[in-house]
Amino acid sequence: MRSEYSSRSLFRFCLALTSLSLLILQPIAVFSSPDAPRSTLTADQRAVQVLSRLSFGARPGDLEAIKKLGARAYIDQQLSPDAIDDSELNKRLEKLPTLMLANPTLAEQYNPPKPKPTPSPVAASTETSTAASVTPTESPIPVASPTASPKPTPTPNPFPQQTPQPTPPSRPRTPPRTPPT
Repeated sequence: MRSEYSSRSLFRFCLALTSLSLLILQPIAVFSSPDAPRSTLTADQRAVQVLSRLSFGARPGDLEAIKKLGARAYIDQQLSPDAIDDSELNKRLEKLPTLMLANPTLAEQYNPPKPKPTPSPVAASTETSTAASVTPTESPIPVASPTASPKPTPTPNPFPQQTPQPTPPSRPRTPPRTPPT
């Protein structure tokens, strides 16, 4: 029994060691061979692949630019944006003067003006009461008494009571028709 256990464990150990060596050595062997061709794409296919993977789609002239510069040079150019000439874009942006304004200036010029505060009802009632005391004639505006408290507005009930709906009268059932014999 003991020899059976040791032979199984030895077999499992050898199998695990072989699997581990294949998992480690096989990728190293594939990537280290300098003679293996990286890709078999033509120049046109390579240019289309670069455009489809590195941009939002081909524009007119992009395919010719990649063919002229080469894929590696085009990628390097795209990764260094300071080397790209932006003079045409700057000419277009000069037509938009708001791009050159500071944020506070933009807020002053384009935010809507703040509304003027409306007088509170308490302040208005004191003004009308003083005006009524100065003039002996009756004012057409009713004067609110300062001791009267405003009535609270009722809040709607979020769970209104539901009244049962009347059930429609049921129709009497008719017996199924039997075919004539």
